[in-house]
Parts: sequence; C-alpha cells; structure tokens
Amino acid sequence: LYAIDYLSHEKNAATAVFIGDSTLVNNTLHYYAEKLVKDGITNISVVNEAIIANKVLSGGSGLIGNLYGDSLLSRFERDALNLSGVKYIFIKEGLNDIIHQYSKSMSPNTLKCSTDDIIAGYIQLINAAHERGIKVYFFTKSAWKGYERAFLGQTGDLVWSQEAQDKCDELDKWIKTNKLADGYIDVSP
Repeated sequence: LYAIDYLSHEKNAATAVFIGDSTLVNNTLHYYAEKLVKDGITNISVVNEAIIANKVLSGGSGLIGNLYGDSLLSRFERDALNLSGVKYIFIKEGLNDIIHQYSKSMSPNTLKCSTDDIIAGYIQLINAAHERGIKVYFFTKSAWKGYERAFLGQTGDLVWSQEAQDKCDELDKWIKTNKLADGYIDVSP
C-alpha cells in the first residue's frame, strides 16, 4: 500500500500535511488533530508524511540510505502538493541536511551544503505551495545538544558540535524572520 487519499463531499473540507524528518515522527500531528476536534473543527484531515532521517536537498545516502527516502524537494509534489484538498503544509526538516555532514557513517556520502543552500530549498517549497494557493508553515529545529547517535552498535557516530548548532541557529533565524512563509511554530527550548 503506497498511499491513501480521501474524497469528501464537504465543500469546505481541507487537508493539513505534516511533512519532514524523524523529529516529526511523533505525536505532534495527533495533538494538532485533537486540538482541531476539541475546537469543533471537524473538516480538516491531518496527514503525516514524515520520514526518519529525511533531508531537504538530497536523498538518503550511506549503508542504509535507501530507508531515508527521496529528498523533500523530490517528494514534495507527490507527498504533499498532490494530496486531495491540501490547504496547509507544516514543514519540519533541514536538521539532517546539517548534522549528517558531521556523522562518521554518513559524511562521506552526504551532500555538503550551506544554510543558504537549505534556505534556497525552503524557498522552492514555499513557491511551489503558494502557486497552488497552499499555506506553508515551518517548525524551528528541535534541540539536539546532548544527542549522540550510535550506528550499528558503534557510539560516537554523530555528536553535537557548536559548528553544526550555529548552522541550525542560522536556519531558525531565517524561519522566524522570513516574509515568504505563512508562519512558523517555535519548538526551540
């Protein structure tokens, strides 16, 4: 089963798509759906299109890279824009574009990119959505200081660094100050 879409006969029905990486593979969209229902809004479908380790600019790389899916730029039309009734897209992605460059197991095969490259990707996503009349909201990056990823039983594959954090902070600053997106959700500590 690749995808399920929906058909509604309600004229004002809409879809809200949450698309991103592993930091969105959690209960965020469930809380959003619960809040809608508690507020009496029952005509919005909430869809999860998050993929663990996904990136904005490049697809998965390395030993298990095929599990990380196509880049967000490559899958955005298929996984967000082409779903029925989409009016809102919430994007939480970009962290992996940065931190995978610092991972011992992924670094050799990972696209080396700057924050400007990622922002250029964000702008492409915004423009594609706005061309269809869809609103776009970004999440700031999840805190990751203290995070250490073990890979195949080896610790120290990815360890927090100030250099990577500075890049995340640059992206968050853009997310909070840009005038292109329709808004943002701040999840910084």
